[in-house]
Amino acid sequence: MARKFPAAAWLTAIVLAQSVLGFLYLRKTAVFNAPDEPYHFAYVAFLSQRGHLPEASGPRLFSEAIQPPLYYLSALPLYRLTQRRALPDCVRALRAQNLLYAVLNVWLIFLLIRRLCGEKTALLSAAFAAFLPQYLFIGASVSNAPLANLLATAALYGGLGILERPNSRRNIVFEGLAIGLGLLAKLTTACCAAAAIFTYAWSGRREALKTSGRAAAVAILGVFAGGWPLWRNYRLYGGIAGEHAMFHESAMHWRELGFWSVKLFESFWGLFAWMASPLPRPAYVLLAFSTLAAAAGFFLWARAHREDLRRPGMLLMFSAAVLAFAQTFYQGFLHARQPQGRYLFPALAPIAMMFALGAAELWRRAPKKLRPALAALLILGELALQLVSLRAL
Repeated sequence: MARKFPAAAWLTAIVLAQSVLGFLYLRKTAVFNAPDEPYHFAYVAFLSQRGHLPEASGPRLFSEAIQPPLYYLSALPLYRLTQRRALPDCVRALRAQNLLYAVLNVWLIFLLIRRLCGEKTALLSAAFAAFLPQYLFIGASVSNAPLANLLATAALYGGLGILERPNSRRNIVFEGLAIGLGLLAKLTTACCAAAAIFTYAWSGRREALKTSGRAAAVAILGVFAGGWPLWRNYRLYGGIAGEHAMFHESAMHWRELGFWSVKLFESFWGLFAWMASPLPRPAYVLLAFSTLAAAAGFFLWARAHREDLRRPGMLLMFSAAVLAFAQTFYQGFLHARQPQGRYLFPALAPIAMMFALGAAELWRRAPKKLRPALAALLILGELALQLVSLRAL
């Protein structure tokens, strides 16, 4: 117990700091000045007033009607409690509910990565996620993304449980429900669902029959729990994602790939309002340097821990990250003009894990005499990042 207490204390400090920062984002962001916030709010209001799901065939205000209904149903009780108050109060109440989902996701990221890499890496990963400015911003807005991100991490957590105890019916039911509820929240959670099913099949290739049974059980549970909104979209709009009813610009050209990649990077770290309020340019330069340094550290860690890379749990995490990038590229480049880093947040757990492993490896290799100065530099850099982010809102 004595060994666990420090980790619990550090995690408590991280989520409390995240909650305080999230509250500042919640208060400082103007009403409806977050991506698609008025449309998500209109979905909840329509559901409350009409008692049925809206359709995206009407005005632009209902363009988010293609989204599955789980988040909007979960926001309904709080909306009805606050709808007679001033509009900013009602919006902030719904933002506060999403902030809770964002905090719970950081806690679950810690639990997931602790099972894979130990407490230190789990704490670093949780801190990376908790203090990521764009994650704080999206987590403190009216959107279905925070709940979807939480359920995507739950799918990875449940997937790891099945890999560790493949014959546990409880794990299979948990994973099926996590996948199903994720699909009921947002289709972007599909990257984690697909990663889990792929990992089951790959890790159990020597006992294909049992593995196929587990994968089929999870897939059936997931589709049964979350598949009907996909069928509704197909029936109403001609595609399971409702893409034919979306209001967006045309797909990007390949010559714009460099621009798209830069904007994706910026909007992963911090690009606020409706992608119109950036951080100062020097901040992105320093963040790019930090990202490259962490990537180099992760490469060094991977070379020294090749056996760990072959573990099924690691394959699960890497698969989720790769599929999240592929999903984001398809949705935001090949399909629409949307270089939005927030689409990577369903795979925030593996991204944070790789960042933490890389940073820890560089720290381990740094001369001991330089560590106090590096620690001070990191703390000051994090404080500066939060200050410039709050100022940019």
